[in-house]
Amino acid sequence: MKINFRIIIISVGLLLLPVGAALALGQMVAPIVFDQAVRGQEIVETLILLSSDAEDKFFGLISEGDVAGWVKFYNVNDKKFENPIEKVLIPAKGQGNAVAVITVPDDTPNGKYAGFLTVASIPEDAEEADETMATVMQKVPREVFIKVTDQEIVDFTVSIIPDKYDIEKNESLPVRFIFQNNGNVKISPQIQVKIKELEGDKIFSNAIFPYPDGEPPVKPGDYYEIPKLEIPTTNVGNGRYWMQFSFIVNGEVVKEGAFRFTVGRSGKILGAVFSGFSNGILSRVGLIILAVLGVGFLMIMNNRFQSKAIRRQLIEAGVICDKKSSRLAGQESKKAKRATSAKSSLAYRKKNNARKPEKDEIGFFGKLREGKSWISGFFS
Repeated sequence: MKINFRIIIISVGLLLLPVGAALALGQMVAPIVFDQAVRGQEIVETLILLSSDAEDKFFGLISEGDVAGWVKFYNVNDKKFENPIEKVLIPAKGQGNAVAVITVPDDTPNGKYAGFLTVASIPEDAEEADETMATVMQKVPREVFIKVTDQEIVDFTVSIIPDKYDIEKNESLPVRFIFQNNGNVKISPQIQVKIKELEGDKIFSNAIFPYPDGEPPVKPGDYYEIPKLEIPTTNVGNGRYWMQFSFIVNGEVVKEGAFRFTVGRSGKILGAVFSGFSNGILSRVGLIILAVLGVGFLMIMNNRFQSKAIRRQLIEAGVICDKKSSRLAGQESKKAKRATSAKSSLAYRKKNNARKPEKDEIGFFGKLREGKSWISGFFS
């Protein structure tokens, strides 16, 4: 079963809680719904439990309703489900987990069944409580809906993960397989492996690998990864190939998958680039691309050579100057401009200086000379 959402439900079994009592227990839940269960089938669910109590406490685990006798609870670390438990320790203001295993009895008639997986507080001094009074406890149920049928459904997905895609000749290729069982029966698929040329129908290898000995079947709703398979490639030469997989259950192919890989070109970048052009249409496309790139390069280089030749002819004819001559001419032009500017500035200063009277022609000494001239004229 696939859980699409989670919600938190906190409920109380009895409404007769003392004044000031606080809800200290919660469970992250979504209804457990299984529409196509068969007799003898196991349904495994993890319970996520929350406590707001200030101390570490044990809480009871209970199955109720139609499924009351179908359920056993286990510690999350008990992977083989060998030691059932009836209570779980939840740390103070923390989270605790438990696993519920629901087993549909072999004699269950077809039909719909409903019930609850409940976590409940364990009252202190419960044995000494007055038999005439209801024992106050907190309970958080999780709903369960199961439909039992005779129809067996084989449905699963598988992830195919090779260690690498480039190998050397005669090297085995390790491949991982991760199964997810979406059906209602356990599965132990056989795996048929074919190695086929990338373009064409020739098959170089065809082998069937049984489900690994000692590995448990994949249960409904479970994910499981089997040990890696080492796929031999001894009959395969250098080149590119398909590795095709068929997953067989009860003699029928249920799922298929494939990936491409390369033999003999691993670690060679140039070989990887051109390996795609080694056959058929890809070969012709590759040659066309290379030809176009070559022609373009030649055209660019030819244009550059022609431009240089034409420039040399224009320089020799005196139509244009080369870079060195242009640079020298520019420098001479700048020197000439600076010289002309200096001459103009000198002439301007001389002209202005000629217009100004000398300092001794004015002021006191100027007037003194004028006085001498006047006195000299008076006595003459």
